[in-house]
Amino acid sequence: MKERLLWGAGMAAAALLVTANAQAAPARKSPARKPVKKVSRPAAKPTRSTTGATQKKPADPVTALFKDLTSLDVAPASAALEGPRSSQRLIVLGTTRDGATVDVTDHVTFGLSDKSVAKIAGGVLYPVKDGETRVTATLGKLKSGGADFTVANADAESPLDFINDVMPILAKGGCNNTACHGSPVGKGGFKLSLFGYEPDLDHPAIVKSDDGRRVNLKEPEKSLLLTKATMAVPHGGGMRFKVGSPEYKTLLQWLKDGASGLAEFEARVKQVVVIPDEPWMPRPGVKQRLAVTAVMSDGTTRDVTDKVLFSSNDDAIAEVDEYGNVTARRQGETAVMVRYLGQVAISRVAVLPALKPEKYPKLAQNNYIDEFVQKKLQKLHMVPSDLCTDEEFVRRVYLDVCGIIPTPEEVRSFVSDSSPNKRAKLIDVLLEREEHVDLWAMKWNDTLRNNPRLTRLGVGAFAKWIREQVAANRPFDEFTRDLITAKGKNTNLVLDLNNLPPQLQRNPRGEQLARLVNSVAPNPASNYYVISRDPLDVTSATSQIFMGVRIECARCHNHPFEKWTQNDYYGLAAFFTGIRAQGGNQAPNVVQYNPRAPGPRHPKTNEVMDPKTLDDVELRKFDRGDDRRVAFAEWMTSPSNAWFSPALVNRLWGHYFGRGIVEPIDDFRVTNPASNPELLAALAKDFTDHKFDVKHMHRVILNSRAYQQSSKPNQYNQADTANFARFYPKRLMAEQLYDSISQATGVFLETGPIGRNRRRRPQVANLQVQAALDAMPEGQVTRVMQLAGIVPGQNRGGLLPAAQFLNTFGKPRREAVCECERSSDGNIGQALALINGDIVNQKIAAPQSRVQSLAASGKPDPLVIEELYLAALSRRPNPTEMEEAAALLRSSASRKEGIEDLMWSLLNSREFLFNH
Repeated sequence: MKERLLWGAGMAAAALLVTANAQAAPARKSPARKPVKKVSRPAAKPTRSTTGATQKKPADPVTALFKDLTSLDVAPASAALEGPRSSQRLIVLGTTRDGATVDVTDHVTFGLSDKSVAKIAGGVLYPVKDGETRVTATLGKLKSGGADFTVANADAESPLDFINDVMPILAKGGCNNTACHGSPVGKGGFKLSLFGYEPDLDHPAIVKSDDGRRVNLKEPEKSLLLTKATMAVPHGGGMRFKVGSPEYKTLLQWLKDGASGLAEFEARVKQVVVIPDEPWMPRPGVKQRLAVTAVMSDGTTRDVTDKVLFSSNDDAIAEVDEYGNVTARRQGETAVMVRYLGQVAISRVAVLPALKPEKYPKLAQNNYIDEFVQKKLQKLHMVPSDLCTDEEFVRRVYLDVCGIIPTPEEVRSFVSDSSPNKRAKLIDVLLEREEHVDLWAMKWNDTLRNNPRLTRLGVGAFAKWIREQVAANRPFDEFTRDLITAKGKNTNLVLDLNNLPPQLQRNPRGEQLARLVNSVAPNPASNYYVISRDPLDVTSATSQIFMGVRIECARCHNHPFEKWTQNDYYGLAAFFTGIRAQGGNQAPNVVQYNPRAPGPRHPKTNEVMDPKTLDDVELRKFDRGDDRRVAFAEWMTSPSNAWFSPALVNRLWGHYFGRGIVEPIDDFRVTNPASNPELLAALAKDFTDHKFDVKHMHRVILNSRAYQQSSKPNQYNQADTANFARFYPKRLMAEQLYDSISQATGVFLETGPIGRNRRRRPQVANLQVQAALDAMPEGQVTRVMQLAGIVPGQNRGGLLPAAQFLNTFGKPRREAVCECERSSDGNIGQALALINGDIVNQKIAAPQSRVQSLAASGKPDPLVIEELYLAALSRRPNPTEMEEAAALLRSSASRKEGIEDLMWSLLNSREFLFNH
């Protein structure tokens, strides 16, 4: 045993300190590189610096791409310049033979059909006089089509307004962010609304608060608004802009004009648009400028590129400066976000690899998933990995569909099957097994937070109801509507009026509550509202679980990275006001709904909010006495809902691939785009067309070539982390790991003292313990995946000896709806649990275990070694592994000890801990 610990400690610790996102793959021998022939090239033409030293001019990476260009386009294709201060940033994109886009704005010659109307300087179009003109661009022999521009009111007065001219300067300078004056208490006695969402409060804060000390209309240059921002006087926030800068001139002119406030008919921004919205940058090192247009409430548009805030979701792939100039850093995809006056938009940037296949291979397509995946990969110059082996597939699909590894007999049977459609047949078989139901019942118990601390006596009834829905493959829209509209008693327990629980005996209204409980019909789905009793909590949970929209930010302020406002949040919450759950720890809860209850009050205006859907869809008329939740559920589960079907299919995809098409899987927003929006849309349409049949979607995903790809990378897809060019290895979930150790050793779950006393259920005095027992399935319980009501931290009294193991390996406590509550990170506690913990060692040493049976069988060593490899890794050992394992058995103090050590090492291996 001592040798076993020393031998495998390093291996187990290293394996578990890798996160589930690690790209685990067997080591591969790098192919030998062919010698590179030296080619003599003419020396670069030298340039002379101002000091007289000769220097080489840096090569422009764009010019090398000119030979691949096939067309030029000027963007925007059309625009209107309104007023003398208007302008329009121009972008000229060249398209290469393979579909990449190249910003050649700095290299083209612009042409104007009427030079008296406008002028171009530095790639920006400025008005000269009213009229129309057409812009063209020429590069060598290529010439673009025309872009049409109209100039109006070029000589008219153009007064500055507070919202559209002043507020963007404060936002871009960071004055109203959380670290500065936009914090809840402001800074230095000066408070602005967060990100400028409330300009009607910001104007008096600037102009009138503290007796108007921040503005000086008589001597505008001496206004604190300017002198602090330019550090003419000390300022804790440092310099925001310089004297004489465009920002300074704009604020100074606004002050000179009298620091006007909000005009009644002032145009407000409704939307921002980024050009280009999806640049395909051909290689690292190239640049791409962006242009941002604001669409105003009066129908006009204006270029606001110099006023917006830019940020990149991943600077390592592409970074962006404050002027909207993107620089490609390395191969990959990211989004550049722009934020302007409460509106957000993105440009999805792809940086193509320098290495690309000479000829893209023709690949099999099992269904439409492969069509969309391969189309994107081809555009990215990525070749997907080959198909995985039968041994890899059988282990992968058993773990993903049933949450457990296959037995040696199941592996042998599948591998020896010569049927061409054997993978599809196995998928069909596994989708009908009880283990599949157990796995998804457990996952929905996690997502819906069926925590005994929250659901109390309803934990068992809720777990049983969820399992029934999964087993029946209940259409997902019906399952959802039952939850959203639920009311009634959260368990079928009836209280004895002559022997009430102590908690109710002490309550003056205990008997009245008991009579109410006994008079209401049970409805396990009502536990949804026992968990979330606050209408605001219900709003956040419902939006995130069933639509993937994290609207919680808008509870306190308008969402900083999405279009949602507090009006949206409290309008949604108005559907859930009137919910009431009565009960206690030792009594069932009764969920009631009062349709006449008023909506929530807006925290800023104190206005009572009326029910309102996220996208302002007009609902069917409902009377004051109708259950508003019914109308909400109809809207949310409608085929036309933009979030419902995508959220569910993305959740399924995330389970099978280890990451969603939108990642995190429950964070749908404009600024977190899908890696393959066309694929997501196709999956959602398929789900809707098949009447929300969840099992159909399982089958479609599992049968795709994309799912059945090898996890081994090739030279083209090594850097891929989001486009599914290979299977991404993922660490086993806590339950999968425990049950797979049980499966490999042949020693299954012991449910502890309460499990042994299940026949005495009627005599159990503690009703919460009885509720936990009700959550356990009837018949033999052999796997932790079957224990849907068990949660880490809620297992006092020896309810489940394996609870600590599950807690160590990241089983969620079901206190949050976020999928991130389940941890896949490795830590030293996990390594120790596997190296010298009781679970692994006791299962290996148990008299009935596979190991002890093999040790006593008298089988030849090669057969014993093969059996252990099949049991743990679902494959036969290769010759080297066979030789090393045989040497271990020969060198051990006894054959029994050698077999134990071999099984222990396999269970501690990285290959066992990951699904690959």
